[in-house]
Amino acid sequence: MVNNYDEALAYITGTSWKEKKKGLERIRLLCRYLGNPQDGLSCIHIAGTNGKGSTAAILDSVCRSAGLICGLFTSPHLEKYNERIRVNGKDISDEDFTALAAKIEEAASKMEDAPTVFEKLTAMAFMYFSDMNCDVVILETGMGGEFDSTNVINDPIMTIITNIGLDHMNELGDTVEKIALTKAGIVKKGIPCVCIEQEPEVMNVIRTICMFLDSPCIFARKSDVRIVSSDLNGIRIMTSAISEPVTVSLCGEYQLSNIALALSVIRLIMVTGKLPIDEGAVLEGLRNVTWAARFEIMKRNPYLIVDGAHNPHGMRGLVDSLRKLFLKKQITYITAINSDKDVEKMLDIMCENASRVYTVKVDARGEDPEKLAEDIKNRGTEASSCESVQKAIENAFSHSGLNDVVCCAGSLYLAGDVRKLIKENKIKWKTL
Repeated sequence: MVNNYDEALAYITGTSWKEKKKGLERIRLLCRYLGNPQDGLSCIHIAGTNGKGSTAAILDSVCRSAGLICGLFTSPHLEKYNERIRVNGKDISDEDFTALAAKIEEAASKMEDAPTVFEKLTAMAFMYFSDMNCDVVILETGMGGEFDSTNVINDPIMTIITNIGLDHMNELGDTVEKIALTKAGIVKKGIPCVCIEQEPEVMNVIRTICMFLDSPCIFARKSDVRIVSSDLNGIRIMTSAISEPVTVSLCGEYQLSNIALALSVIRLIMVTGKLPIDEGAVLEGLRNVTWAARFEIMKRNPYLIVDGAHNPHGMRGLVDSLRKLFLKKQITYITAINSDKDVEKMLDIMCENASRVYTVKVDARGEDPEKLAEDIKNRGTEASSCESVQKAIENAFSHSGLNDVVCCAGSLYLAGDVRKLIKENKIKWKTL
């Protein structure tokens, strides 16, 4: 019986998805017992491998700038489960989390097949957004699309597909075409789908599904957005969607695809009148958008940057951005990578500009830090394993000068641990 936040968290996280059958039957039944709270929501549904969170954050910022009550459902969290469910930029409170968990526990007690963690969280988000009378909900899939529990919604405003790459291959398929087919499972009959321009194999899959479902398919092009300048304050852009240059407060030029995609979505919303958004809201939203652990500068002199890059595509974007923004600077990485990722390719990319690397383990699925360090040494880069994230950061800074860079990347769990250590003031900052 759920009586407090700790009990609520224990209940919500108590059912693993790994032994569960794929499908929407459990979430549909759970939502039915809860009164189908998802049916009254106006959702923008997002799937993809990379860029979902940043695209969602941009859309959320613009909608809030337009004065809309905006719900945001994302995953995973960095420090606390409450981060996954937000309204107007504020996490769900412990009290609301507890009250809704109790309702889910009561409804789930009627089910023979218990719902998974993500199904419970999805149902909680639907209830919370309904209770908060949200004007719009930005809804991010957890993994995949077709059988993702968020796909229980029937009539979204539109669907969005970000960059698709080889990730979660055991669950989604071993080719980009198979993964694209799964992700595109969120496309609904007659509902517009906006997708970022990418590999022809991916676009062909999405185009075919949209044709079959008679859904307008719009491909957003990164080239539609021109970079005026890019520095540590963000990316200054110009595009036909807005009448003046604006600085988007997200660092890293890899964000350009996400910005282009979000602007294409916003343009379609404005043209169709789905939501009351004007250019002023777009400009303000772009200026104010923030998204934790995406090229997030936590400290300067030396720089400490935290990025959630956890697959080769994400690592490529991060390394290229570091190379542009910190030309000729010494870059030290702290990394933890889960063993189910393409570890070899991620290390190949990281070692292109690494002066040294410290390896740690932050998750049960994480690759052994000593093995990681040995693999990095075999690539000709100095490396050593550390027993903790705190020790890795302190070691990295002890070998860094004031103009150098320390970058934590490879896992969102690592990003969360770093942010928590800094928030709790546990790092001893000693530099060269």
